Amino acid sequence: MNSTSNSQMSKRQNLQQHWFYFRLALVFLTRIPIVIKEQVNDSDINHTSAYFGFVGFVLAAILAIVSWPLLLILPPEIVVALSMAVSLMLTGAFHEDGLADTADGLGGGWTQEQKLNIMKDSRIGTYGSSALIIVLLIKYQLLVSLINVGFIEFVVALFTSHSVSRVIAVSLIGALPYVQLDQQSKTKPIAQELPSGAWRLLMCSLAIVGLILLFVLEVAITHVLLSIGVILALRLAFKKYMKSQLGGYTGDILGATQQVFEILVYVLLVVWLVG
Repeated sequence: MNSTSNSQMSKRQNLQQHWFYFRLALVFLTRIPIVIKEQVNDSDINHTSAYFGFVGFVLAAILAIVSWPLLLILPPEIVVALSMAVSLMLTGAFHEDGLADTADGLGGGWTQEQKLNIMKDSRIGTYGSSALIIVLLIKYQLLVSLINVGFIEFVVALFTSHSVSRVIAVSLIGALPYVQLDQQSKTKPIAQELPSGAWRLLMCSLAIVGLILLFVLEVAITHVLLSIGVILALRLAFKKYMKSQLGGYTGDILGATQQVFEILVYVLLVVWLVG
């Protein structure tokens, strides 16, 4: 009896811990009003990274819920623009800020130190502004193409891109060294290592995406496998480039990675569904 009771208590505590890390991940990546009463330490921040793919599901679900009634009364192009605005509000333009800082740093600096110093500057420069404009325009056009195929396709694209892009960004934590100290950064503290077991949760979120593509959109498995190959190839190239430019990753680099791979997922879906 004691053994059974201890086992049930252990399971309950394990579920509570998962729930805590998931809520902390939502607080970290979004502006969703969630109160965390527990004490948070560096280990907790590292553990939240495993749940970033599931945070992508939450964001996609909110965007889908907002977009559906709007599509009944507004043109698809306006709905896409409004959904992008809601996305920016939900995340506080967290990843877009990282993209702009990364573009400014890589474009304006000559040495690693110069690039990191520019990336810490809160002001946005020409490279950052240009990167934001181009990325938002491309994202808008791709989403318009997908919503014109069908609302289901649009929703699946949101779920796929928001989850996969965050998993790819997190994967760089385990592949590159951290090159910017938290006390020097103007951004939130970030995970500096992937804890044991994180990959299982990250792969679980990707498996859910794969099942959605196969059974909801009925995308051919060959297309899914080819898309995985393209994503992994670009991830490898992206990792090597950041290693050569900065020697590792920063919070801004992870934000830029998320934006790049969100667009890549949209591109692949447009190729398979529209092309």
